[in-house]
Amino acid sequence: MKPTTMMLALAAAFSTPYALAEEDDVQTASDSRQAEVVHNLNEIVVYGSPFSQQIGTQTVTQQDIQNQPTGNGNLTDLLRDNVNVRFSNNAGSSLSAGEISPDEVSFHGEKFYNNNFVVNGMSNNDNINPAQGGGGSNANHEQGLNPYELPAGGTQSFYLDSGLVKNLEVFDSNVSAKHGQFTGGVVVANLIDADVKKASGRISYRTTRDEWAEFHIQEGREEEFNEASKYSAQPQFRKQQYSATINQPLNDKLAVLFSYNRSESDIPFRHSQLRPADQATVAEGTYSTNTKRLSETYLLRSTYLPENGDVWKFTAMYAPHEFKLAKGNVYNGNFTNQGGGYQFDVKWDKEFDNGLRMESYAGYKETGDKITHDGSNYNIYRRTDSIGWRAASNATTNEGGYGSYETEKRTFTLKQDFSGLKFDTGALKHNLIFGWKADFASGKYRRFNDVANNRTYIASNRVVCNGADACIDGEQYARARRLYKAMTNKADDNTYSAYAEDRLKWKNWEASLGVRADHSQFTGNTDFAPRFSTSYDVFGNKKTRLFGGFNRYYTNSMLAYKLREGINSYTDQTRTLLANVPQAWVDSIEGLESGVGQWHMGDIKTPYSDEKVLGFEQNIAGVVGTFKWVNRHSKNSLTRKTTGTGTDRVSELVNSGWSKNDSYTLDVRPEKAWKSKYAHIDWSLGVQVSDSKSNSNTYDDPLNAEADRVEKVIYDGKLMNVGDLPPEDYNQRWRAFATLNTYFPKLRLNWSQRFSYNPGYKNRYLEENNVACSMSVCGDYGGEVDVYNTQKNGSMFLVDWRFVYKQPTVRNQSLDITLDINNVFNKRAVVRTTSSTKTYKMGRNFWLGVAYNW
Repeated sequence: MKPTTMMLALAAAFSTPYALAEEDDVQTASDSRQAEVVHNLNEIVVYGSPFSQQIGTQTVTQQDIQNQPTGNGNLTDLLRDNVNVRFSNNAGSSLSAGEISPDEVSFHGEKFYNNNFVVNGMSNNDNINPAQGGGGSNANHEQGLNPYELPAGGTQSFYLDSGLVKNLEVFDSNVSAKHGQFTGGVVVANLIDADVKKASGRISYRTTRDEWAEFHIQEGREEEFNEASKYSAQPQFRKQQYSATINQPLNDKLAVLFSYNRSESDIPFRHSQLRPADQATVAEGTYSTNTKRLSETYLLRSTYLPENGDVWKFTAMYAPHEFKLAKGNVYNGNFTNQGGGYQFDVKWDKEFDNGLRMESYAGYKETGDKITHDGSNYNIYRRTDSIGWRAASNATTNEGGYGSYETEKRTFTLKQDFSGLKFDTGALKHNLIFGWKADFASGKYRRFNDVANNRTYIASNRVVCNGADACIDGEQYARARRLYKAMTNKADDNTYSAYAEDRLKWKNWEASLGVRADHSQFTGNTDFAPRFSTSYDVFGNKKTRLFGGFNRYYTNSMLAYKLREGINSYTDQTRTLLANVPQAWVDSIEGLESGVGQWHMGDIKTPYSDEKVLGFEQNIAGVVGTFKWVNRHSKNSLTRKTTGTGTDRVSELVNSGWSKNDSYTLDVRPEKAWKSKYAHIDWSLGVQVSDSKSNSNTYDDPLNAEADRVEKVIYDGKLMNVGDLPPEDYNQRWRAFATLNTYFPKLRLNWSQRFSYNPGYKNRYLEENNVACSMSVCGDYGGEVDVYNTQKNGSMFLVDWRFVYKQPTVRNQSLDITLDINNVFNKRAVVRTTSSTKTYKMGRNFWLGVAYNW
């Protein structure tokens, strides 16, 4: 049954008295540091975390989401005001302004794919091949060009619009034992609920386009950029976002909510050489196509409040995304990258008479990535009368694609969390939380059909095809081809988890003692992660508090190497003519792609990160300043061990990686907003200083001397170990930002401003590799080295604004008008440099939106 059909069927079920729901979730930011918060809905008590955990937690409320300056408006856009988060250097590049996929982020120098994004109780992580992308701004744009690729769409399965989020909880340090399967950060998105109190709704439209944007392009490359013949050249684009949300109570205990969100982008693409066969040069009439990006979310939720005070909630969500792309200078070379999927879940909250609260959850999720080519086979034709196009070569021209292949993951999740179990032992107060979780998951790669690269066409004016494939009567036929056979790879990825945590309080002292256990069927590993954090209220008035912690975090499994096994194998075939008729294909050799070789899943340990935290918070005259030091040391990180060469090359996933990071952050904000009859003003300041080292960028990095790595390198004129190189990305040494939100009640106008400053930093690039170390800096070392040079990026000061104007209409209805202006002063900011190229951040750009509420 198709997902949309399944959702319509469930919609009817949700309208019955047995539909499920739950209460409003966790407190707003102003409540987040209270020990307990009582919600009005059914008087359910939510027990807060201790202070030592709160300093590692950011809560973004629905009001914050509506007021923040934003671009594409996805989940990672909501993290720009978090002082513990670093964005990729490529985020917001002028070269890829038309993309809609979420930007990637790093917490405390950890790999960007080692975060845990949770949407409505289930992980939103794509752990099949997350370091690659599906055509987005952070993607490897070679995706879809080869038949032996493992399709990928980035780190998140659903490209969720922030308008669907009720609140966002972000955990960066001293994270509770309740959360696992990460070494970076945890981002929990709680979706909007169906409300039993009143009927309501909202429709909205938001848009931007290239005419509303300024592009900053490297001098001398403007013409190349405007040709739009590369993925990383998008001088024309049009983005549009639509949404409609309807909430309908059916009685005082049951409500249903439906929401539809759509984000789309149209990006023209022009082939640099492809043209009609009778056209000698590339001029008027050059082939072009309108590539497209599309992300949708269909959300159906139901809330049910029975008489006994329990809270139930059902959710059905279908969230696909699709990128329509083209292979440059290949006729009939368009292809589509599809991702996302659907999720169904039910949550039951119950509070017992003794104060114990139980949250029970069951969910099913099916996601994946699929590449579909317009052509079923790839042909390198000779130019003959039947070939109506040509490219650069006068002799041959390329056509077609490689059929369809996909990855898929299915997950069934069961979990329970218990909280509110309080008791005392003398003067020591205890608050115990505990729970368990089981994920029954499986991953799969599938190539649907045999696909061929018809490599060698022979011109023949006598050939009679007689139904043979790869043949044109009287002109040419393929004599040799490389065949990739239909195949399927599978991997079970079940995980079982349990945790317990005691939140202790004695006089002015608080502590949290926890432990989490995870067992992975895929790796066969059982891991225990201790979690300890503590704080001391120096004067007992919550004005001066010290805090610290020691924690261990284990990351998720990685299916890429297991599902890659054998997908790059091929069979070379040849055939002959008999009486001018092509005969059957005959196998000539079986092999593996040279330079790719075999992929092998080694016997790996679970990568983990040890964390140390120290800091203090000071409240002076209602202004709260928090200084925090976080040290992360990651071990057993996943990397690639490569042996052999050519078709004997073997790439094995091993635990050779490590990273070290020290982050120093200062966060300053008022305890509450300042209010007068003319304006309400809220603000914040943040500074982050960090020092990161890592011996790898992703799990596909080779880290052994038998491959193409060395033990020492020369970086910026200094000899150092290869592991002491600064990271290639997420490498800003420090940054500062400020936010200022002003609401004018008489005007019903909100003006939010974000000010961010990044000082100049260095980008490294490889100048020479595997050369004898003969420079004066080598000293006694006489081995081979890689030589890196640097280019410095200038500092950047950027300002982003958002205006939200509300106009009441009739019967408590209203019209909202929003205007986002990003990079208000059109600063020319370099985000990445090499020896020959410079990439700039997007210049001033506008988003205009309108919404009607009732």
